[in-house]
Amino acid sequence: MIYEFLKDRHGHRKGVVCAIGNGKVGWSLCNEKGYGTEEGDKFNKKLALEMAEGRAKEYGNIEKYTLCCCAEDDDDYAFVNKVTDRYTSIPNSIEKLFKKMIERSSRYYK
Repeated sequence: MIYEFLKDRHGHRKGVVCAIGNGKVGWSLCNEKGYGTEEGDKFNKKLALEMAEGRAKEYGNIEKYTLCCCAEDDDDYAFVNKVTDRYTSIPNSIEKLFKKMIERSSRYYK
């Protein structure tokens, strides 16, 4: 598994994007509401990597999901369930890192 952390403007980790295969990418992100406050989310590396890996396994299932870009904006990604046509959008705050990880995974996992 390859991964990269998403950091806030102070350099603190707030999310992770990982790849477990060519194009099999997942993510985990702290809850934006309350992030960095006493009652908000605290970044947990182990839990974040587990969640990101789980999403990569789920959404990397090409028989069930397909990754698509929105027509009007190439930076908007979503996973579309082939059976139900429901989609899961990639959070805007990780789209740049997500796109980078897709490219990186295609080079790493040949």
